[in-house]
Amino acid sequence: MALNEPTARALAAIERLDRAAAATALDECASLNLTWSLFADYAQACYGLLWGDREDALHNLHRDRGRSQPWLDAGSTAAGLFDAVEAELLMALGRAGQAGTLLESAADHPVLTAARTHFALLTGEDQHAVQLAERALVRPDQRRPRMELRLVAALAQARLGLREQARTSLRHAAEGAHATGALRAFALVPAGELAELATEVPEASALLQAEPLRSRTAVFPDRLATIELTERERTILSLIEDGLNMQQMAAELYVSYNTIKTHMRGLYQKVDASSREQALANAYRLGLVPAVSTSS
Repeated sequence: MALNEPTARALAAIERLDRAAAATALDECASLNLTWSLFADYAQACYGLLWGDREDALHNLHRDRGRSQPWLDAGSTAAGLFDAVEAELLMALGRAGQAGTLLESAADHPVLTAARTHFALLTGEDQHAVQLAERALVRPDQRRPRMELRLVAALAQARLGLREQARTSLRHAAEGAHATGALRAFALVPAGELAELATEVPEASALLQAEPLRSRTAVFPDRLATIELTERERTILSLIEDGLNMQQMAAELYVSYNTIKTHMRGLYQKVDASSREQALANAYRLGLVPAVSTSS
């Protein structure tokens, strides 16, 4: 499916971090019919990731995905783009569990590679991030996110102590940005680590010291916490949602009250909570469980 002209302009403006031009182009996209709006919906989600309310952007993306499902064939570019930007929104919101689950279950499409390398970097899997980027960069079908892959590789290589390789990767990315004007990738990597490495790469330092990158705020957290709940802890979360107290949980699971108390204490520690309602809300925010109610 070809891009229509306003959507193409919106995506190009987003790559340049030109907020005003992107907003103008997206306003033009608003009246497009459903067939054309797949990529307009994707562009709107990308805009939300960078400049909007990310919770709203994620909600709207889910709505758009449901509306467009007949056109989102498994393995298609459109489906891959929807999965990629959803994963990016989840990472920006700190929901590592949901982002990881989505990326594991999504089809192996080239447009998802950048999101997967970001996830590896943000969860501390630096060697895996380098491997993903290096494998993708030699693929003939890996065109669009090459700069992004080089940036992620640069920071992962720096963490691994591979300074010369990191400088080379960053230099290639900076040269690409100077040549094309595409800057979005620089807004998606940990800013502090990027700035530190850029002191050794003049081409990158010049980009970071000029607008729009100089005043950009971080899109993703520097690190994503990955937390694993046990099957029993998931069950207890479900029982909390159902409104059971600890005595009722013990009866339901045929264990002692003290056993439930121990599981609750461990659950609270994992999700940094001090109440039942907070445990449910934090578990959802962290992507550890499907959407749950926060009512007791």
